[in-house]
Order: sequence, then C-alpha cells, then structure tokens
Amino acid sequence: MNKTNLRIVADEDIFMVKALFSALGEVLTLPAKRIDASAARDADVLLIRSVTKVDEKLLANSQVQFVGTATIGMDHLDTTYLQQRNIAYASAPGCNAWAVVDYVLSVVYTLASRQGFDVMNKSWGIIGCGNVGGRLYRLLESLDIDVCGYDPFINSIDGLSSARANLVDVDSIWAKDIISVHTPLTYSGEFPTYHMIGAEQLSQLRSGALLVNCGRGEVIHHAELLGFLQATPKRHIALDVWQGEPNINIDLLPLLAIATPHIAGYSMQGKARASQMIFDTTARFYGLTSPPADMTGLQRDMTIEVTGATSTALIANAIQQAYRVEQDDRVFRQTMVQAGPQTKQNGLEKATIAENFTMLRKHYRFRPEFNQFAVTVNVADKQLKQFTERVLSALRFRIVK
Repeated sequence: MNKTNLRIVADEDIFMVKALFSALGEVLTLPAKRIDASAARDADVLLIRSVTKVDEKLLANSQVQFVGTATIGMDHLDTTYLQQRNIAYASAPGCNAWAVVDYVLSVVYTLASRQGFDVMNKSWGIIGCGNVGGRLYRLLESLDIDVCGYDPFINSIDGLSSARANLVDVDSIWAKDIISVHTPLTYSGEFPTYHMIGAEQLSQLRSGALLVNCGRGEVIHHAELLGFLQATPKRHIALDVWQGEPNINIDLLPLLAIATPHIAGYSMQGKARASQMIFDTTARFYGLTSPPADMTGLQRDMTIEVTGATSTALIANAIQQAYRVEQDDRVFRQTMVQAGPQTKQNGLEKATIAENFTMLRKHYRFRPEFNQFAVTVNVADKQLKQFTERVLSALRFRIVK
C-alpha cells in the first residue's frame, strides 16, 4: 500500500494506532480530553473512542472527511450531522464481543462460587441479542441451558432460526434467574433504551436474581436502582457501565455484587480487532488496500490446570485463572471510595471521581480472552471430566486431553 499524505488525529489510547495508521499518513496522537475543535480543524481523519463526542461543536470548522471510532457502539457520534456534512464514519461492531461474554461468565461463576448455585440449572434472559448478546445466547443454548432473549429489532438470532431462537417480550425477561443486558443506548423510536430499566422493572426481579449490565449505563435508571437496592435485599446487581460516566454515583458501590469501570470489553484481542477494523475501513474509503497488521505478539500459549469436586467448581476455577473479575472489582472499589471522602472535604467530588474512573480505564492491563488458554481438567471421575470439558470447550477454552 502506498503511503498517503493524510493528516490523522487519533486518541492516544487506541491500540496500535501509530503502528497501523502511519501507513496512511502523519498520525498525531492526543489524550482524549485534548481532542477538541482546535485539534480536529486541520485533520483529514479523526480516530476516537467512546469518550469523545463527535458533533457540530467538534467538527464545524474542520476539514475532516472520515471519523473512525474504535468501539462497537456509535451513540457518541452525531450521525445525522455527519451525514449532513458528507463525513464518512465507521465503528468496529463485534470487535470485543467475546471479551464481554468472558466478562459476564466471570461475573456469574464468581457469584456461583460465593453462593453455591449451579449455573447450569439457572434460567437466563438476555436483553439485546446482537453481536454480544447473540454470542452469549448461542453459547448457553449449545449447553442446553434455559435461555431466552428480548430484542424487538430481530426475529432470529444469527446462527439460530426463528423457530429455535426463544425470543420473548420484555416482561418475560424479569422472571429469569440471570439477566444480562447488551443493548445500545437510544433515546427515540418505538423502543428507546434510555432508562428502560427502572423501579418498575427492578421490582419484578425474583429473590436471588442477578442482573448484569455490560451495555450502556443509561439503560438503567441509576437513581431508581439506588433506591431499589437500599430497600430490597437478595437482589444482585453487577455493573460495568454507569450512568453519567465518568462522573458516577459511588453511593451504589457498597450495594453492588460486582462493580468495574467499563472494562468488560478490554481484551488484547478485542482492542486489536477494533483498530484493524477501523484501519481497514479507512483504507477502503481512500481506495487503498490494507494489509493485515502483525498480531503475532498478541497470541498467548497459556496453560492452566483445574481441579474440583463439582462441575461448577471446575469451571469457576478455569475462569478465575483466566480472568478474575474480583480483582478488577476490588481495585475499582478501593480507588473510587478513597476518592469520595477526600473530594467531599475539598468540594471537588465529581471532578476527582471522574479522574479516577478515567485513570482506571486508561491504565487497564488488557487481558487475554478465554481462547488463549489451554486447560487440563484433572479429575478422576470420567463423566465429570467429560461434562466439564464440554462446557469449557463451549466457553472457548482449548482442552488438553
């Protein structure tokens, strides 16, 4: 591919951005907070993440021709404005879908270990059955787990016919044991997702239910969630996404089962896929052929051995060795709670909480996905071994016989 003279302004936290995009021209990397109208003014290409709002305020006086966001969603892009200005744009749908599925499984098996329940016997409801929710649905369905999905925009789940996909109305979801949320954030239309989960929906959760949100924070009404959790015991909520990020409500923290700073999709492979996808799209927009990036350094040959008396214990052991969500939860709580009292004394609560939340995301160490691990199941019971290997294989672990 011939090098061009494009002027590219990019968020410095986009994975491998200089290594990839230097083939297209001059790449100026900046912290997200410095990507403003002045920075964008002379750029041909703008590369951002979800923390940057792309709208008329940012681009009115710019010559930007192409906007690429290294994210699966585009709710931070004013697509109406971009279309009016004939500015092309692209995201990276599905890039980190498996990383988010891994996160959900880590949350569920962490709580299964704490509470002693068998995941295989729990019913699941999935809200939003696109790239992430669809993968999770198909995985659970392949293991004969009781699962249903709600998504008013589809009549089948990719890979499953409408006859096999158990798609239900949203009211049927709240009776399930485990509910996983994977919707984009929308404010209009027939089925807006903004605050679609509030006090009324939360009140329908059965005792012992687990609700996990890895979609967008504003899908759940956080003020009503706080009131619900203060009044209602034995409901378990796990949040990776938060209303008002990065100015989150830390009063929720002691009431949550698991809390993390919007890092569910932060895998090495997911970040690399996102960068490659927007690079490919940018190159095509300018009529260039894009060679694949060298991803060999991201491949891992990690082996783990699991032992346990039950399938739940064995599976949880494998998951926790691959990704222990409790560590992210602990660091998040410590960092955010330490920020609270200090900033309240100084009258700077929101600013410091936002800074700490952003810092945790910025300096997060990307984790490997489950398919990077080879697992040996070390149990004498042949039937237990075979069942555990079947489940771990569905979760994309590589089984060592």
